[in-house]
Amino acid sequence: MPRPSLPVLYFEPDGYVLDGPKLMGRQSAGHGFLRAAIEAVRVQAAAGGDNHLYCRTPSNQSASVFARIVKEQAAELEPRWVPADRLDLLQQNGALFMPGPGLAESARQRLRAGPGAWSITGATYTLCSHTAMDALVDIVTGPVMPWDALICASTVAQHAVKTLFELQGQYLSWRFGVKQIVIPQLPLIPFGVHQADFSFSPEDRTSARARLGLAPGNVTILFAGRLSFHAKAHPYPMFVALQKAAQRADQDVSLLLCGQFPNDAVRQAFFDGLKHYAPRVKPQWVDGKNFEHYNQAWAASDVFVSLSDNLQETFGITPVEAMAAGLPVLVSDWDGYKDTVVEGVTGFRVPTWMPPPNLGSALAASFEAGMINYDRYIGLACLEVCVDLDILTQRFFSLITEPELRAKMGAAGRAHVAKKYDWSIVMRQHQTLWDELEIIRQEGIKKNVDVLAKAPKASPARQDPYLVFSSFPTHVIQPSTGVSLVSDIEAQPSWASLRGDMLLSYAGDFLPQQDIVTRVMACLSEHRVASESASMTVQMLADKMSLPPAQLIRILSPMAKLGFVSFAANAAPTPIK
Repeated sequence: MPRPSLPVLYFEPDGYVLDGPKLMGRQSAGHGFLRAAIEAVRVQAAAGGDNHLYCRTPSNQSASVFARIVKEQAAELEPRWVPADRLDLLQQNGALFMPGPGLAESARQRLRAGPGAWSITGATYTLCSHTAMDALVDIVTGPVMPWDALICASTVAQHAVKTLFELQGQYLSWRFGVKQIVIPQLPLIPFGVHQADFSFSPEDRTSARARLGLAPGNVTILFAGRLSFHAKAHPYPMFVALQKAAQRADQDVSLLLCGQFPNDAVRQAFFDGLKHYAPRVKPQWVDGKNFEHYNQAWAASDVFVSLSDNLQETFGITPVEAMAAGLPVLVSDWDGYKDTVVEGVTGFRVPTWMPPPNLGSALAASFEAGMINYDRYIGLACLEVCVDLDILTQRFFSLITEPELRAKMGAAGRAHVAKKYDWSIVMRQHQTLWDELEIIRQEGIKKNVDVLAKAPKASPARQDPYLVFSSFPTHVIQPSTGVSLVSDIEAQPSWASLRGDMLLSYAGDFLPQQDIVTRVMACLSEHRVASESASMTVQMLADKMSLPPAQLIRILSPMAKLGFVSFAANAAPTPIK
C-alpha cells in the first residue's frame, strides 16, 4: 500500500450515514467529513496522485457500504478495505482516523505492531456521557503516544478534555505516585459544512416560502435541531422572548421548527407551549429527516435561533449551516457557538449563566449510582443553565424589525463560513495535522528506540489466552513434545469430511487445510517406517517440514483434537522460538 495523503478511516455506517432511525450531530459531522475526504482524494487523483481511499472495519458489510458511498460520489476512486486484523496494511499507511474519542482502545490494539507503527487521530463529539468520559480518561492510562491526536471541535471541548486529563492525572498521582502523564496532541479543528448545499437564489427563497405558506411580510424564525426539552435547547426561553419581541414589534412572526420530535407527547407539549406562551407567533413544523423539506426551511427563513443549554453538545453545527445559508443567527453564548458566531457581525450571542463547580456533585453522584439515567441527567442540568431573557428579547426585536441588519449579518455569515468553515478549508487543516503527526512519529521513533522496543506486545487485558490460562491443561505442547500418528489412523474419517462436518462449521478456515495435514501425516508415517520409534519431537517434525515450531503446533493441535495424532510429554521442555 503506497502511503496516501489521508489516513485509513475507521468506518462503521452509524458514524457517517444519515439514514439511521435517529439522526445525531456526530453522524451529520461524520457524513460531512467523509464527503470532504472523498473530494480531497478525488482532487489528488485528478492531479496524478493516489486514487485509493482506505477504510478499516471488522465487517465486510460495512466495507461494502463504504465502497458504495465512495463510488457514488467519485466513481473514479478505488475504495479499499483494511480488515481490522490486518495490522500490516494499517502500518503501511501509517495513520488511522477514528470518528470518536476512543484513542486508548485503538492504541492498545496498536501494541501488537508496536506503539510507533502508526498515528491515531480521534475527534470529540458528546463528552458528558459515562461512555465518552471513560474513553477520555482512558487516554491518560492507555498507550497513547505524542504522535496521536484528539481533535477538539471547539475551545470549550478542548478545555473540558484538558480538565478531565488533569483530574485523571491527579488520581494517578494519588493512587500510584505517577508524576508525569503522556497525552496526545489536542488540536483545535472545527466541524465544517459544504457551503454549496446552502446556496439559495431569490427564486429558491420565494418558492420555499410559497410552499410553506409564508406571507411576504412575515418574518420567519428558524430553529433546526433536536426538538427535545432536554437534549438540545429547552424551548421555554425562546417562546417567551419571541412573544415579547413580536408583540412589541407588532409584526407577523412565524417560528419554523425543523427537526424531529422523540415522540408525540413531546410534540404536543411544544405546540401547547407555543399556544400558551407565544400566542402571537405562528408555529410550523418541518420534518428534519426529509432533506427536501429541510432545505426549504433554510431557504424560506429570515433568522436562525438556537439557544443551546445542553452539556452534551460541544460544537453545534446548525449555526454554521445558518450562516452558510445567509441567515443572521441568534444563539446562546454557549459551547462551540462561542467560537463560530461573531458577536454583532454574523449574529448575536446571548449571555448564559450556570452554577459554580461543586454544586453539581449530587447530580453527578445520582447519575453515577444509576438513580437517574443519562437523559434525566442532562435534562436536569439544562434547567440550571439560563440565558439573559431581557437581552434575548432585545435581540429578537432588532432582527425582526431591521431587514437591513438581517441582510448585513447574513452576508457576513456567508463570508465567515467561506473563510473558516467550508469543508474544503477544514479538510486541509486535517491534512496539515496528519502531516505534522507523521513528522512527530518519525522523530519520536528515532529518539525513543529503546523505550519503544520495551513496549508490551499486547494490552494486558487482551493477552494470548494460552498465556493467561496456561495453568488449565495437564501439559503444554512444546518443541520437545513427542508427536506420532495414532495407531488406528486407517480407521479415522478423512480430514476433508471432518473439516466439512456441521460439528465444526463454526471453525471456518481456522482448521488447517488438507494439503498441510497430508504432509504432516506423510512425514510421521515415513519416520515410523524408518525408525524404531513411532514418535518424533515437534522440533524434529518442524525441521523436516521446514516450518517454525509455533506454526506447526497450531497445525498439530486440531489434528490431535480430532484423533489423527497424539502427544507424549518429554522430560526436558524447550522454549518455542
